[in-house]
Amino acid sequence: MTRLVGQMEAAFAIRGRLQNLPDCARPERSFADTPSVWFSQPVPGVDWPVLEREARATFGDFDILLTVFQCMFSFKEQVALLLEDLRGLSPSEENIKQLERHRAEAVHHFLSNISRVALRGRVYPAEASPLWGVGGGYKRSAECVCGPYVYHLKYRAQDVALSRNDLGDDMSMAADCSYSGYTPRLLIFDETPSPLRDWLESTCRGHGGEVFLGEAAWAHVIEQASPIVRICIERYSRDPLALVAAEQSGAA
Repeated sequence: MTRLVGQMEAAFAIRGRLQNLPDCARPERSFADTPSVWFSQPVPGVDWPVLEREARATFGDFDILLTVFQCMFSFKEQVALLLEDLRGLSPSEENIKQLERHRAEAVHHFLSNISRVALRGRVYPAEASPLWGVGGGYKRSAECVCGPYVYHLKYRAQDVALSRNDLGDDMSMAADCSYSGYTPRLLIFDETPSPLRDWLESTCRGHGGEVFLGEAAWAHVIEQASPIVRICIERYSRDPLALVAAEQSGAA
């Protein structure tokens, strides 16, 4: 986490520098151009409790900001591992499709997690969830509960919500929310039209829900976010693949 704090210091150009941050934890390049392996290298001589106290006094919303940077690092690491697995394979059409599919899944996970942070949503495992499957026989896990709303977060229409098992399971989200007394909110960041997107939209609205597609989804998340998370979304999340420039150039 020390190197993430170094990235935070560099990204937000705070006055002066953190006195308890070792120089080796200060990046020489931007977050996008810093390889994921740099973040995992040990930082000798750091006193984390002291550094954490200083960082909390320096950054507003320190916990939220650290969570955002952890999401960004996890995304970089996931893409790096994916590219490593595919390195050396022939550039066949099937391998290229596999890369694109897994990379899109990584983007979906990243945007879902960043959106939940921005929306200040609560995650519930099934056993503690207020969400019931239609009929009331079993509880459903929920990835983002905000007051009377349960969010259904997607990069593309075909992506499965992080709290669901498969697409068939995913398609019952709006009905489960309505049955449990919640208003479903569907957010899909990709604007590409499809029959599935149309079905999800009409089903959500049919259960009294609200739908945010493309730019409307971004606008909704940004409106709900704190000022510092708003900056992170605009700077890092609108084009997630730009975050992994170092990994993708290394794979070229």
